Amino acid sequence: MIGAVVPVHNRRENLQLLLASLARQTYHDFHLIVADDGSTDGTRELVELQSQQHPWHGRLRWVGCGPNQGVRTGRARNIGAANLHAGTRLLVMLDSDLVLRPEAMALFADTHTRHPRHILFGMVEWLPLSDPGRRIG
Repeated sequence: MIGAVVPVHNRRENLQLLLASLARQTYHDFHLIVADDGSTDGTRELVELQSQQHPWHGRLRWVGCGPNQGVRTGRARNIGAANLHAGTRLLVMLDSDLVLRPEAMALFADTHTRHPRHILFGMVEWLPLSDPGRRIG
């Protein structure tokens, strides 16, 4: 099973697009943790609402990382990874400003099966920044 983590801080609009791209994946054996670093833009409400809808039942979870004290993306990633499902065999780190192709998770799973000791990097299509002054998702 794949466990995916996306750290966020006030990136609700971009997160909606990422979630939509993940909902269209051809491979469904993955869970997603949204590691929220103190968002105040309704990120938690979005994730909790989506988690109750198809196709996310039991596969999407919001995890709070405490109040934001600056950009702590690495800390949020670590907290997200620590909260993944116990059956996770492959960890995929995502950013909130990504849109994945429908076959992305299937390709990650297939490549991991063929090369289990390697670190994988995938091709992505970047979204424009929602805040031009901010560079980290």
